[in-house]
Amino acid sequence: MFELTDPTQLKLRNVSPRKETHGEELVQAIDLDVEWETSNESLAMFDGSLRDALYCRNGTTEAQAQIEGVATIAPNLRLGRLEMPLKWDLELAGRDFRIDHGLGSKSDLLLVTCKVKKFRLTLKEGGTVVIGFQVQCNTDVNEKVVGKLCMLEGEKIEARLMVSDEPPADRPLNTAGAGEKGDDWPFPGDRAAGGAPPQSVTVEKPARGRKGQDATDLFVAQHGGKP
Repeated sequence: MFELTDPTQLKLRNVSPRKETHGEELVQAIDLDVEWETSNESLAMFDGSLRDALYCRNGTTEAQAQIEGVATIAPNLRLGRLEMPLKWDLELAGRDFRIDHGLGSKSDLLLVTCKVKKFRLTLKEGGTVVIGFQVQCNTDVNEKVVGKLCMLEGEKIEARLMVSDEPPADRPLNTAGAGEKGDDWPFPGDRAAGGAPPQSVTVEKPARGRKGQDATDLFVAQHGGKP
């Protein structure tokens, strides 16, 4: 199964904000085009026999001594005339894509319940593979999320891709939209990190009569008593 359970360096090649129609409502969505440069051993995440179908050991490689305890490598392309990238027909749903900001989990930028699709494989002589894929999300995508992702376009990022789960206590929710708080309010994960932003409270002063009488004094005076 294709997963990145540990922080993995990826290239965020393209960010495409868009709108989706859900009934009569327009919902903000975003597509991320991502590439991962890795070894051809990662092809086993798609199929256990895929590496051996695409790579081999030629005569030069076979002549090299093998080191005991080290996995056998297969660095040579079997079919060097294949046009790249190769397309892999796979679509995954219900995935969380977490981008690490390096300040702890509450500072991460999290896209939840994403679709992952449009897989492409670029095979290179020597055993390197570039795995490209698209992450699509339409949940909790607001203008701050879009803005931060657009600023990361073309950059290398540290990210994880995992099956969505019930949200743990420290899971950031990208709910801070424009007008709620300024840059001084934590993002993302402001509500998950410690409750809603402070609200202003208006305290009404008690009604006063002449010479400092309050509401109780007035009531007693009106009914024949003495304040």
